[in-house]
Parts: sequence; structure tokens; C-alpha cells
Amino acid sequence: MTPAEFKRKWAKYSGKETSAYQEHFNDLCALLGQPSPVSADPTGSESFCFQKRVLKDAELFAFDDGGRVAEEPDQERGFADVWKRGCFAWEYKGKKKNLDEAYRQLLRYRESLQNPPLLVVCDFDRYIVRTNFNGTVQETKEFTNAQIDEPWVLSLLRAVFSDPEFLKPQRTTAEVTEKLAQQIGTVARSLQKRESVELIDAKSRREHSVAQRKNLRIARFLNRIVFCFFAEDTGLLPKGIVTDIFKTGGDDPAHFAATLEELFRTMATGGRFGAHNIHENTPSPYCWHSDQIVIGTFFNGGLRAYDISNPFQPKEVGTFIAPAPAMSPAKSIQMNDVFVDEREIVYAVDRFAGGLYILEMDF
Repeated sequence: MTPAEFKRKWAKYSGKETSAYQEHFNDLCALLGQPSPVSADPTGSESFCFQKRVLKDAELFAFDDGGRVAEEPDQERGFADVWKRGCFAWEYKGKKKNLDEAYRQLLRYRESLQNPPLLVVCDFDRYIVRTNFNGTVQETKEFTNAQIDEPWVLSLLRAVFSDPEFLKPQRTTAEVTEKLAQQIGTVARSLQKRESVELIDAKSRREHSVAQRKNLRIARFLNRIVFCFFAEDTGLLPKGIVTDIFKTGGDDPAHFAATLEELFRTMATGGRFGAHNIHENTPSPYCWHSDQIVIGTFFNGGLRAYDISNPFQPKEVGTFIAPAPAMSPAKSIQMNDVFVDEREIVYAVDRFAGGLYILEMDF
């Protein structure tokens, strides 16, 4: 099968995953000059197959004397769509379905599949290849059928099938952790040099006590910073909020310090959080309309705008987080409602003491 034939055939498909995923995968094998699972493994289960039977979350289970997962009657089972020993586990979803859900399935399957080095998800058009090598930093490659004949995509797919080591990340988690620890240590020493009396130089009991308190304050500050990045990565904080503060902080140190203090204060005292209201596309000539942008209020997360042109991967394109209003019982902004008029002027209100905010869209 040629790339043009492959593109033409699968551009038209919009049916269910179960109806055609095996044919799609076999066509991909033909395109790459690879044997299909049935041709390569006539047993249908030993090394390369469709519908590989698995135990979900196998890392949580006990193993028998032969090193196999010891099955119990109440253990949850499943099937991986495609599996090749020592190469990959591959999970399909219907076209334009949520591939993150497919990836979560593979995470539950991987131990039962001998922890394959690559985890691949596909919706008949989009492909996402994630590395799964122990002790390395995960890397992700994405492409679509429209790119299937590009040299880098063909090289990537051939490595997926026959040479996964070619895709092994060069950075290990230990190396990244060590480098990050060194950078944090450099920042800590810089802060000590500017702000603290070194313990080794303390001559009196009072100087020693002051130096200890200042060093402890520096340690706590850095712990907060590390936790903020962790909270952003895991979704406890809105995506990009901490990264953006640090990216722009160098241009205005005073504003950077005030913004960090406000972030710490909000995280400590809280107030309500999470999504609340959105601007509604009401049928009025005085109302702004969009089928691609959603604008919503998020209490102490402020006002946020998302581009949903790809409904499976919404992208944040605008934010506004006001400082905590004076006398607010929540001790943080509590953005409650939003309306956008036909001139793209945004009106947002705080639920307590912040009043009305009037903004212009710049995205």
C-alpha cells in the first residue's frame, strides 16, 4: 500500500473503533513493509497480536512462583488492541475521540504487557507515541495521516515496529533531578549571599539565631516555589500560571515579588475555586458571539479564555487574575460572572468586594 492510498482510504472512515482498527493496523503494516500480527505470530498471543488479554493494574497484584501474575477471581481484566513484545502496546479510539482516555487504559495495561518501551494511541487519523523506558524522561511524538509520508514520520514508525531503542530518551530522571537540585542549590546560595548572615560567620548567639531564621525562611520560600511548579504540572493550579509568572518576572522584579506573594496568599487562604460561569452566546445584537472561544470565571482562578477549535485539546489563550480586593472575606479574587458585548469589551464581577472589572480582549 502506498502513502497516497493509505491517506485516501482512511480519510473517509468515520465508523466505530471496533469495526476497523485491525484493518487500519494491517494497512499500516503494509505501508511500512512490516508483517501483520497474524503473519508474524500465528499463535495469536505469544509475541505480536491483536486483543492481547491483560490484567488491569497488574503492578498491584501478587506474582506466583513462575513470575506470572497470580490471578484471582475478582481481578479486573481487559484487552490491549495491539501488542508487540519488546516494542509497543497500541490502543485505538474512534475518530476524534479522547486519546487521553486511550493512554490511561495503556497505563493500566502496561505491567501485564511486560512494560513495553513505547505506548501508542491512535484515532485512525491522529497518532501519539510516548516513550515508556524505565528511569528516563518521557518524550512524546505526534502526527496525523496527512504527514504519514514525511520522512521523519516513516522513520519514527519503523523504529516503533522494529527498533524502539532508537527512540529511547537520552535524559534520565536521575540526571534531570540532579540538574534541578543543582539549580535550586545555586538559587539558595544566591539568596543566602544577598539576604542572610551565613551561619559560619555568626559570632554572637543573637547573630546565630538571626542567621538560622533567615536560612529557614529561604528554605521555606524555595519549597513553596517547587510545590507551585508541582501543583501546576499536576493540575492543582491552572496550567501555565506559575510558568508565566516566572517568565515575565525578570522584566519587573517588584511586580514579580508582589505576584508571588499574592499567589502564596491565595493558596494559603483559598476562597472558592474551580469553574463557575461562562459568557453565553445569547441571540442579541449587543452580545459577542464565537464558536471557537469560551470565556469563563473561575473564582480565585480569575477570568480565563479557551480556544476550543479542537474540542479534544482546548488551549488557554487569555487570563486575568486580579489582586485580592480590600475587605474581601475570601482574601482572594472571587470572579463570579462575565459578559462580553459586541465590541469585545469584557465585563466581569467579583462575588464579594471586588466590584466590576472592564477589560479588552487582546487574543
